[in-house]
Amino acid sequence: MKNITSIILIAIAIITSFSACSDKELNEHKKNWAVSFGFSNEALKKNHSATPDAMVISIKNDASDYELYMERLELYAIGDGYITANVELLEGNYTVEDFIVVDENDSVMYLTPKEGSNLSSSVNTPLPHPFNVNAADTSNVILDVIPTNLGEAEDYGYTSFSFNIVYPISYKLVLSLPFNGNANDESGNEDHASVSGAQLTTDRFDQPNSAYEFDGYDDYISLSSFYDLEVRTINIWFKAYEITEDLSIVYNSDNPSLENGRSILALREFDGADSITFVMDDNTYSKRTAVEENTWNMASFVRNDSSTTFYLNGELIDQVPASTISSIDGQTETAVLGTGRNLNRFLNGKIDDVRIYNRALNASEIEVLFNLEE
Repeated sequence: MKNITSIILIAIAIITSFSACSDKELNEHKKNWAVSFGFSNEALKKNHSATPDAMVISIKNDASDYELYMERLELYAIGDGYITANVELLEGNYTVEDFIVVDENDSVMYLTPKEGSNLSSSVNTPLPHPFNVNAADTSNVILDVIPTNLGEAEDYGYTSFSFNIVYPISYKLVLSLPFNGNANDESGNEDHASVSGAQLTTDRFDQPNSAYEFDGYDDYISLSSFYDLEVRTINIWFKAYEITEDLSIVYNSDNPSLENGRSILALREFDGADSITFVMDDNTYSKRTAVEENTWNMASFVRNDSSTTFYLNGELIDQVPASTISSIDGQTETAVLGTGRNLNRFLNGKIDDVRIYNRALNASEIEVLFNLEE
């Protein structure tokens, strides 16, 4: 063991479950194993006042392809240490390419230096470090990490202590309504929605009882709040049966009490063309673009503290300044689906897979949502 303040981080391959690979997988004879990574918290407290919040990990397979690249894995306190969310890996050989502990602000607390760097000799296990996953002998992977105050990023083999971290698509998800037979929130927050008239129907994959249908007259769904978040992402799938000159609403969060501005998805025929309008306050901060009837579409708002970005079907539509303007009246007490703030302008169509995040997703993450097949 090297004579330096270091913390032993143990990546423990935990076999919690396995399932046979599907027929579509290239390695049909192999199994998936749930792997998690953990470390002791005892030494961390001696060097940092902040609490470890996540690990950022990169892993390559034996074909030198990334299985994970700078992916942020949530940590859970277990006894006197922490363990990450599970990662499923096929049996085989892998290498750990990046191994980093961050706090809740994603500031780096500890990391494992890379081979050839000035500090690589300070640990027994510089990166890349190999490990194996197999049914007979899934070995524990033991890595040493050292605090970031021992040198500059280059001394650890990194170009910077700031990383482009890949967040799991469930990170800071505050509402998830997949409409799997009901209007229950599956984010873990139990912010269940209330259905008024809308009926369960097939979703975009033709799965029964997996979306809600709105009749265009009086059907709507009430959410549990306005989700008046300064930083937020709103992502909704919808299918309009008919778009006319009369306005119809897919999503509405609008009330004089809002501190961070309204959010509205509206459908209407303009100049003979079917259109969707993204609204953040008045026409200054809105965007209208073409949309097709009888087709599933995905609409996304992404608002940070300075701007709001609009996407349709994963494609960038426009970016406008962030707004705090709302209407002067509003009958609904929460955000609603399928109607406006005064319970009018009803949608004739379907809505599915409503997601609201307490963070601003980037373009790549919006694309991931568009390509989800579940």
